[in-house]
Amino acid sequence: MKTILYTIAIAAAATLSFTSCNVKCKKGSGTLKTESRKVTDFSRIQVEGGFKVILKQDSSLNVDLSIDDNLLEFVETEVSGGTLKISNARNICGSDDAQIVIGVKNLEELKGSGAVKFSSAGRLNVKDIAIELAGAGSTDLDLSAANVRTEGSGSTDIKLKGQAASNTISLKGSGKVEALDFVVGKYNIETTGAGEYKVNALKSLVVKTTGSSTIEYRGNPTDVKNQETGSSTLKKID
Repeated sequence: MKTILYTIAIAAAATLSFTSCNVKCKKGSGTLKTESRKVTDFSRIQVEGGFKVILKQDSSLNVDLSIDDNLLEFVETEVSGGTLKISNARNICGSDDAQIVIGVKNLEELKGSGAVKFSSAGRLNVKDIAIELAGAGSTDLDLSAANVRTEGSGSTDIKLKGQAASNTISLKGSGKVEALDFVVGKYNIETTGAGEYKVNALKSLVVKTTGSSTIEYRGNPTDVKNQETGSSTLKKID
């Protein structure tokens, strides 16, 4: 009985802690203000928090923040070692329309943790790029790339279109990949969990799954390998 009461007490404390974290967030005023910040050269982006981030290709190296006027001071932007880092100085609750627009000249790495949402305004021409998401992050990107590496953990939602020579996907959890309009020469997919994947492979498709993932592919790759553990399925679609 004591054990049960102790467990209930711990659960209640955790619930109160979670609720208090939401209550203590700094709420936005509802009045959006745009602030343009000039940064030094970077080729990698790292974002923490629930930001909506729009990437556009230009050489301006500008970071345009459109967010509640009373929250701008809490959004930190800095470049360190070639990485543009964006985070919150404190827990904030901004308006749904808040967003950050980043002008990128060259992009080699895109990292997001939390509920960050990445999208692109037009096509991004890159060479090799690594995309890494943790938590409930998402992407909706139009890319022209050489080699792409896509990693995710949690309930990530990845949408890609465009083209690439290769894409290596490694996801853990309930990830989702929607990439039928992303034409790739060589695909290598490794999953753990209950993911859903839709891809377009030209030459080869190598799949290694653990769990109950569903993988659908378009195209006519001549080299298809499927190594599965669990109840995963791989099927060709039109």
